[in-house]
Amino acid sequence: MPDRAPAPPSRPAEPTLDPLRAASRRWRWAAPLLSILAAAALVGANAGAQEEKGGRALWREKKRLFDEWWKKVDGLQLILQGDERRPEPARTLRREAAALLLDLARSLEVKDAAPMLWKVALFEVDPEHNLGLTHLQTAPWYLRTEARKALATLPTDELVPWLLEHGQKKGKTKEASPRLAAAEVLSLLGGERAKGPLLALYAKAEARERIEIASDLARALPGDDEAIAAVLADAGQGGIAERCAQAHALASLAAPRLDETKNEGRRALPEPQAQALVAKLGRLALEDPSWQVRLAAADALGRLKCRAGIELLIAAFARESERLAAGERVEVRNRVHALLEGVTGQSIGADRPQWWKDWWAKNGASFTVAEAVAKVQDRATRNAGYLQYFQLEITSDRILFIVDRSGSMAEPAARRDRYGKQSGQTSSKFAYVQDELETLLQALPETTQVNVLFFSDGVEAFRTTEGGRPDLIPLTTRGKSEIVRYVRNIAPNGGTNLYSALDRALDIAGRGLKDSAYESAFDTIYLLSDGKPTAGPVIDEDEILRRVDEVNVLRRVKIHAITFGDQNNAKFVAELAARSGGRHVHMD
Repeated sequence: MPDRAPAPPSRPAEPTLDPLRAASRRWRWAAPLLSILAAAALVGANAGAQEEKGGRALWREKKRLFDEWWKKVDGLQLILQGDERRPEPARTLRREAAALLLDLARSLEVKDAAPMLWKVALFEVDPEHNLGLTHLQTAPWYLRTEARKALATLPTDELVPWLLEHGQKKGKTKEASPRLAAAEVLSLLGGERAKGPLLALYAKAEARERIEIASDLARALPGDDEAIAAVLADAGQGGIAERCAQAHALASLAAPRLDETKNEGRRALPEPQAQALVAKLGRLALEDPSWQVRLAAADALGRLKCRAGIELLIAAFARESERLAAGERVEVRNRVHALLEGVTGQSIGADRPQWWKDWWAKNGASFTVAEAVAKVQDRATRNAGYLQYFQLEITSDRILFIVDRSGSMAEPAARRDRYGKQSGQTSSKFAYVQDELETLLQALPETTQVNVLFFSDGVEAFRTTEGGRPDLIPLTTRGKSEIVRYVRNIAPNGGTNLYSALDRALDIAGRGLKDSAYESAFDTIYLLSDGKPTAGPVIDEDEILRRVDEVNVLRRVKIHAITFGDQNNAKFVAELAARSGGRHVHMD
């Protein structure tokens, strides 16, 4: 008789951290979802027989299985974002959830699949859970995204009328807005099939909704005459957020028609429309009272890569130089200068606006826009004698330092000199950061305004506005003394709640879209961390990137990043910096 295989060793009991996390560790809800997928496959195998019985058996069974799954989701019992020490169970459930939603789209008719997918596409956790572990582990953003992707795979001729019928309401929140959900699904469809419905939604949308739908238009209809005309008609209207969004969308829509580096095969925009668009962006870049809008418009002119845009960029650069002399922020001038260098390939000093005018007067008529945009984010400041923070130049005078104070920052780190070479000295990472920050704060001129925000499990800033956002503190003698004392009294402890730190800085949650939230804002962030996100309402790195991208199109804040050690996700932080036009430095 063959030997029987030994029984697998029993798994030791695990400590219960809390009901949700313990459920994740035991795969408590894996079985229901796996059974749904298996049952769906069995039902699908018998689809032919069910069709003969009237065609509703398949729908009834899949709806029953979906309702069983949805009860777990809506009851906040499905854990899609698990313990960072054992992430695989939650990842598996995310993959299975996406497969379930896609299966509904592929196997059912639009009238049957769309209502189920729509319910998930608008899913949001009750506000009382918004900042808690429940919201984090339920990952509503993931389910919404996958449901909207699945909706976009349904047959277009039936889906579009369905979306227009059910996507008319604006909803209580942006995440749960039927109108914005319909626009996003249409943008995933793209092309002519999405054009009419998207333009109809844009025309009906309220001002704040148009921020989102303008981006959907740009994504779905690049180069389209009607989409360009719709956004151009609004350009310059509304608050700061709306004006920034309009400039960004216009560049995305019009670049395929105006980009002179792509002349071969390019369908040029009609001259009257091209002139009106460039002139509108020029007025915003030159005259708008908001620095964010001026930067958004200047960036749009740079992205168009056309001679008419270059001429207006030179004028905007000269105007920012005048504003700087009147006490306005230096970073705006520096960024417009970098845009000019990038689109022209010329190296003319940031303090030489007249030289730029003279160069254009001599060469503008015959100038050909360079094929490649130069990598210039370093050039404007190279060898310019600026102060440095961990080898990153300080070129702004409105700065927020965001510093990780999690427990791992107490670990040792090798210090470096100003040239990036190891100095032979060692201290804790946090002591290193404190010393570097104190040295920098003492050296910055009194015209600089800063704040310091620390994060671990929670977030705290040196001083905040009435709305809770970090305020800007002039670096007078007293200001320097108070901030340095504050920095010295902080000690490392806890997890890495990076999302909440960025939310406090950028107002990702959208509480401050009014103009007053923009007026005194910092324009540059220096982010320092030694680890990937492990705490807070969002720890999914792709979701953090998506949310920061979405809000920073309007905020126009440049993020520079410094990472420490071997355990951090340097790639994620580097991407976070790069998407804002910032730099990343990694300290081994």
